[in-house]
This record gives sequence, structure tokens and C-alpha cells, in this order.
Amino acid sequence: MNTPLPVALQGTGANAGNVNAAQSGAWNVGVTSLPAVQLVPGTTIGVNGGSLAVEDPARRAFAVTLCATNSDDCGTPAGASLPVSTRFVIEYAAGTCAVRNTGILGWELKARLNGQDNLYQVGDKLSAHDDETTTGLFSNPMRVYVDGGIVNGLSVDLVLAGFNESHDLGPSAYCTVTLSGHLVDMPATFPTAP
Repeated sequence: MNTPLPVALQGTGANAGNVNAAQSGAWNVGVTSLPAVQLVPGTTIGVNGGSLAVEDPARRAFAVTLCATNSDDCGTPAGASLPVSTRFVIEYAAGTCAVRNTGILGWELKARLNGQDNLYQVGDKLSAHDDETTTGLFSNPMRVYVDGGIVNGLSVDLVLAGFNESHDLGPSAYCTVTLSGHLVDMPATFPTAP
């Protein structure tokens, strides 16, 4: 342990005025590495006169169920209008398809983004004959973006296999599709219509 000891000074003089000091070269404070910066959701960062908010997708979770059909077998709409000034980030699609006296290759998702309709096909090949019904399940991870504020800017339709049979019961096909993901707020000026 270092303990300061009193020292008697002899022949000392008084100091007056300022002492000028100058730095030569870059300053170095001895920090050689810094940890990575992680921002919690809700943090806002100033960026050249604006700001950037760190969003938490779980806070804006969103899901919609649609039905693609060649008849009225679902009772669920084929299209949806999303909230104005948002973008829906679809991360997962899951559901069921059923056919009777016909066949399908799967279903198709139509998503409006930046004024353009984009088509995405999902395979779920099914067929059934002689008044029998065949049902299939599907689940697909995906990344699809859809602009909000557009009437039926998101919709589904069947991709038919090209045959129909007529027995006691007519041909029927449908897919019930649940799309899940999250909403992102968008500026009011982003493109919404063609």
C-alpha cells in the first residue's frame, strides 16, 4: 500500500500565469475494441436530420385467411384489403386444399407491391375421381411483401389441373390459406396503385 508522506520544501518559488500545452498527432485513449451495438425494439436513431425506428415484428403481428375456390365451398373471401400506410410482410402460408371430381396443381397468391401485381405459385397437387374427395395440407415458409391500402391488394386463386368429371356430385375444389407475418408502417407517399 502506498501512503503519501509529507515532505518539507526548501527554496521554492511562486508560480504565476498559464502553461500552454499542444497535442501532436491523433489522440489515443487506449481503447482497442468496442462491443457490437444492439438496439432494443422501440429505439429511435437520428439519421442525417431524420430518424429511424427499430421495429419489433412481434408487436405488429398480422394474419389473414383467404379462400381460393372454383365454387362457393369456403365462406371465406378470396381477397383482402390491408391497412392504409402499411406493408404486410408474409412469412408463412399454411392451410388445406380439397378436391372432388377434378384436380388442382396448387394455388396462386397475388400480391400488389409498388403498384405491380406479383404472382407466387404454391404446389399442392391433388385429384379425385368418381365422387370421391381428396384433402391435402400445406405449409410453406415464404417472404412476400404486400402494400396496404389497396382493395383486394392480396388475393388467392386455384391453379387447376385441367380436368373435370360429372357424376352424382359436380366438380369442386378449394384451398383455405392462412397467411401470417407482420405489418410495417410505410410513409403515406409510397406507391399503392398502378
